[in-house]
Amino acid sequence: MAHCGESMEGDFCWSLTATDVHTQWTETRAIWNKGQHAVRERVAQMEAALPFPILGFDSDSGGEFLNWHLADYFLKRAESVAFTRKKRIYDQPMTPFERLKACPQVEKQQVVKLEKILAGLDPFALKETIQTKLRALLRHGVGRPPIHRRAA
Repeated sequence: MAHCGESMEGDFCWSLTATDVHTQWTETRAIWNKGQHAVRERVAQMEAALPFPILGFDSDSGGEFLNWHLADYFLKRAESVAFTRKKRIYDQPMTPFERLKACPQVEKQQVVKLEKILAGLDPFALKETIQTKLRALLRHGVGRPPIHRRAA
């Protein structure tokens, strides 16, 4: 997703989102423009943060995500990762964490680590923190459209 306001002109950030089709575990990263090296770097960061190995890689985006850098990253390793187009299977509703805990590929110590993180989360406090930071950004003019003045 482009974070460019109302214009696609110039340089700006994009969101890169990866969602595991089985657990619905999601990792997101910001990326400046959509250069191949930066995309590969962010995908590597997301993979490092996952509590399970990547078994396949689907892309619903453009060619910047299906490039030689990414192919090398996934295919030139001891156990290559396939570029796939599997259909989603819908079953009983569960949270991503419940799906993760039920997944046999996830190591037990990862589940224990994530349970500790989950126990310390307070969505109401998180919302307040986000709102406080957004208000501070808005006070400094971040996110406001630029003022265009006509030359005299």
